[in-house]
Amino acid sequence: MLFLFLFLFVIVYWLFILNSNGGVKVPRPDDSNSIFALLPLSPERVVDELARAGRVRVVSYSVWQLASLGVLGGALISSGALFMVLLTSGVSNEGLARLLGGFGFSAGFFLVIISHAALLTEVNTILPLSLINRNMCCRWSDAIRFWILTLITNFIGAFFFSWMVSSAQHYSHETINTIREIIELKLSYYYAGGVFEWGKIVISAMLANWMVGLATIFAFMAPTVTGKYIPVFLAVTFFDAANFQHSPANMGFFSLASAFGVGVPWDVALIWSIIPAAIGNVIGAILFVVLPMNFVFGRHGDKSS
Repeated sequence: MLFLFLFLFVIVYWLFILNSNGGVKVPRPDDSNSIFALLPLSPERVVDELARAGRVRVVSYSVWQLASLGVLGGALISSGALFMVLLTSGVSNEGLARLLGGFGFSAGFFLVIISHAALLTEVNTILPLSLINRNMCCRWSDAIRFWILTLITNFIGAFFFSWMVSSAQHYSHETINTIREIIELKLSYYYAGGVFEWGKIVISAMLANWMVGLATIFAFMAPTVTGKYIPVFLAVTFFDAANFQHSPANMGFFSLASAFGVGVPWDVALIWSIIPAAIGNVIGAILFVVLPMNFVFGRHGDKSS
């Protein structure tokens, strides 16, 4: 009964947040000028519209609205982590397991894209484009606030989703063991130990957000839902199969492990997975996606909208 009361309270509070903004009407972008209504887009237009989308979020959305999008993003990416576990459990062929795992996890990321939820690795691509675009007038303080808020609320969403699932579902020992194996793989750097291994996590995460950043851009280009999903599936399957470190995904896996009783201490998960992966994700998105795309396709001082 206590759990049910808590759940109902969260739902009511959530609805209150989504439908209130302190009495102030938040301006929304006109659908006729939105990135989704103008697809397919050229790379030049995608860079411009992504920067514009980042500014709209930072300037026009309240803290509570941004927090709600972050919680939703964390929950959805954790649903992808769970789907990956369910699809790969009991699969003995390594190649097939990686393919199924990529398909399962890409579903969670695709739901983030379609729902416009906020995910750290997606925000890593959109916000820097807003910051370096002179026409967007996006302040660093607002952007950093959104970054930190997304990181925290992604974790809250992942944790809440995982404990909801563990409270409602019963899975086989084989499925729980799959979660344990994934956690062991994520912590291979921790078991090796040392500063050099910590640095490897950052580099691995840079590679992960390289793929995720490109998936975000290509999904924005596509004119159809199917067209949006294809680059997401390819990029996510690749970084998942390669075990590149993705901070929100790791939040989901460690939350699932904790909820089902096979987790590790949270200080280990944070210091040896989630935090260094988050750092690498930010660096990778900026170095490998934002700067090259802006250099080639950015407007560079063009004042036209």
